[in-house]
Amino acid sequence: MSLNDISQQLLEVEDSNARMRAIFDNTYEFIGLLNSEGLLLEANRTALAFIGRDSLGTLLGVHFADTPWWEHDAAGRELLIDAIDRAGKGEFVRFETTHTGPEGQIYVDFSIKPIHDTSGNIVYLVPEGRDITSRKQAEAAVLRSKMEAETANRAKSEILTNMSHELRTPLNAVIGFSETLQTGMFGSPPTPKFAEYINDIHNAGLHLLRIINDILDVSAIDAGKLDLYEETVSVRDVIVATIRLISPRADRGEVAVVYETQPDFPHLRADERRLKQIILNLLSNAVKFTLKNGIVRVSTRITSEGRMEIIVADTGIGMSDDGIAKALSLFGQVDAGLARRHEGSGLGLPLTKGLVELHGGTLAIASVMDVGTTVTVTFPAERVEPV
Repeated sequence: MSLNDISQQLLEVEDSNARMRAIFDNTYEFIGLLNSEGLLLEANRTALAFIGRDSLGTLLGVHFADTPWWEHDAAGRELLIDAIDRAGKGEFVRFETTHTGPEGQIYVDFSIKPIHDTSGNIVYLVPEGRDITSRKQAEAAVLRSKMEAETANRAKSEILTNMSHELRTPLNAVIGFSETLQTGMFGSPPTPKFAEYINDIHNAGLHLLRIINDILDVSAIDAGKLDLYEETVSVRDVIVATIRLISPRADRGEVAVVYETQPDFPHLRADERRLKQIILNLLSNAVKFTLKNGIVRVSTRITSEGRMEIIVADTGIGMSDDGIAKALSLFGQVDAGLARRHEGSGLGLPLTKGLVELHGGTLAIASVMDVGTTVTVTFPAERVEPV
């Protein structure tokens, strides 16, 4: 090999070293080099700048735990000493720590990696730190926001509950007195119009009471205070009874309600009153948004995984994806002409979803505009009981 060849190789090695040094010094992370016992051999420019130095100087050969990077925090030094010991035995060690920098406290994701020679002996340890302060601050902000939202939500639920209870007292009087007038206990109404108004007052009172009861239920679910009174329930009997309740409304709208029953369909471990409330809410919505000569179909099935599904499908006006999201939100009502012609509080679907989830189930909605909507309520297999 000629002298020129050797000189060229040396230049290439020097150039390679310069490139590696440039990467080492200009990386965003704090990087150092220790011997196998934890004594400091090298640190990049980023790490040195953090402690206000431009070179190692007197820090060369000092145990890493005794350097200025760690002098502020005894607990952090103990973590580091343990990490160096474990890395010296061949373990890759990673932990989080805090440091005091020029702009205050920072959080660091820190690691120490052992480096082996060709014989497998550990010759160096590479400490590396990454500033994760921004991430930690973002996590803390999210946690604060969540706690504030939960506090506000609890306050909202308490206000709604208190308000609902306060409304019930005068409302019971309105319903009670109007009912008494309907019976003619104090004499017959002087004119047919009086009787009509008394009926209107009574019906309006009952409607408002239903809304208040829904608000109370939603608030109780939201606060985790709604209890289920579970028993073995015949789903078929509940569906039949619920269809009987909704039939007058369906007949007025000339909507057919069809139940596809199965012989010996399994029972469900559930709160019977709440199950009836779930099915009645779904049927009410289906009938309300189905046009004349439309069909509402109720079916049940057991999936291959043993879960129970109750399906309410209609041939109504349908909803868009945005409409579904709005319908599932509290006090949300789908903005459609038909919806505007029907009364509703916007609590039916959110309450139904909450009641289903209390049973450990799920509620899914599939809908196509001007074609219809299918709502599937699924209960877990452990609630299904054979007849």
